[in-house]
Amino acid sequence: MAEQTDEAKSVRDDDEGRLDRAERWEVLPILMLAGVIGYLAASRLALRAGALSALASALRAIPPAGFWIPVAVITGPLAVVAIVFAIRRGDARPVRVFYVLSALVLFAEVFVLPSLHYSPMLTADFTVESAMRVAAMRLSSNAKGNRLPGDDATAKEAIEGLPPPPYRAAGNRLPGWRIAVRHGCTGPATEVRGLPVGTLVYCVAPDLRRGWLTEVGTGGREVGPPAMGRDAAGGLVVVEVRPMSVTDTLSKRLRAAFERLEDGGSAPGG
Repeated sequence: MAEQTDEAKSVRDDDEGRLDRAERWEVLPILMLAGVIGYLAASRLALRAGALSALASALRAIPPAGFWIPVAVITGPLAVVAIVFAIRRGDARPVRVFYVLSALVLFAEVFVLPSLHYSPMLTADFTVESAMRVAAMRLSSNAKGNRLPGDDATAKEAIEGLPPPPYRAAGNRLPGWRIAVRHGCTGPATEVRGLPVGTLVYCVAPDLRRGWLTEVGTGGREVGPPAMGRDAAGGLVVVEVRPMSVTDTLSKRLRAAFERLEDGGSAPGG
């Protein structure tokens, strides 16, 4: 009987000797990885909640809840189990599973999930300013003599065909720009006055000789209430509108005539 007991103990010791055991020093990398993934999950879910409830946000994409909620639910308990096994120098498999999960989450965040933010080389401000310059050029070209157009119909024509604004409202992408006309201005608009995000504000001087375009965005924030658009330095994004000169008008008409000739049409008066 004693011999059988000693033999069973010897077999168990051999099995334990062959068992891959966790090490106590692995507690530190487990804690670091758990902290990184916990921060990512919490920040992404908070950003998602803010974007879905805010009247204005400047995000390329909304963080997917179907990915980050399971990550948040699984990572915490698995990290605790891995730490316990590491402290007790137990089976290393829970620790290895935690490492694999962490690697998959980080890989997905970097390479798989859509980018949430606009890159520095193509920010929302640059996208907005280019659209504003196109609208300003159209308004200038529709001037009659030295007087800019001040009616809503012409202003709406100036934004037709522009790429949609890089903003979201309640998490939804905006289908296109809006424009609001303000008369009797002495400078660009600096107040939202209840306008929704994605609105160009066209302020016209009393004599219609000068105008200014500003836009309602997020005020340089990722998520928040609608605010006047700001550039990277914090200044108001403004594009001035002036009546197109006679030379510019003739150049525009000649260019249009040549384009019609190239398309097989005829010049005016032909």
